[in-house]
Amino acid sequence: MKKKRARAPLARQPAIGKGEIAAITLARQLGTRVLLDDKVARKVAILNEVAVVGTAGVLIDAKRKRLVRKVKPLIEDLRHGGYRLSDELVARVLAHCREDG
Repeated sequence: MKKKRARAPLARQPAIGKGEIAAITLARQLGTRVLLDDKVARKVAILNEVAVVGTAGVLIDAKRKRLVRKVKPLIEDLRHGGYRLSDELVARVLAHCREDG
């Protein structure tokens, strides 16, 4: 019999903010995924059996559903606005969306 991993108590997560705790809690209650980019918050969500999507994943979904034609200009806008996306992640997203060339 496989042991189920214990959920991390959300109220006792000092490394993540109240908004992130609320978002994870709501997603768990609704049985949906949560939008998180913070590495620690993502880990807490996963430990609490909540599916996670990041900003990059939302952009990929939007491109796949043909809601946007290109993700590269959106990524550039995010970066110019101070949003941090690693070069590695950007390269993976652009390759996935076939915009790497």
